[in-house]
Amino acid sequence: MSAGKTMSKNYEAIKAHYAGSDNKDLAAMMAPITDRTAWTEMAGFPYAGTYVGTVAIIEGVFKRIGDEWEGYTFTLERLVDGGSTILGIGTYTGTYKRTGKPMKARCSRSRGFEFLTRGFRALGQASKPLLGSL
Repeated sequence: MSAGKTMSKNYEAIKAHYAGSDNKDLAAMMAPITDRTAWTEMAGFPYAGTYVGTVAIIEGVFKRIGDEWEGYTFTLERLVDGGSTILGIGTYTGTYKRTGKPMKARCSRSRGFEFLTRGFRALGQASKPLLGSL
């Protein structure tokens, strides 16, 4: 971005989501989420599927992560403002409780915004090493 150019509303929402994650603040993470939000975890990720609405997203993704992982973290290294699509690049780390195996996986997370028709739409992509470490 050039000097003086402001970041989009979408960028700021996702930046706040990741700040909430860093602080283990679920309310802050879920602030941009509505009952119309469709959150998709891609094939290859243990929680693959599409979850619609706050309750489904918390139960289908975040609660399961908390129940099944120790020290699960996404470390954001770069956030790219693409207007209606925001790209987060970083690394997942954690230890799978059932096996005691640690994992570290590079990934990118794409967040698309379709406010007029469906609300916020989150699309994610997990790397293959994540599955191999379970």
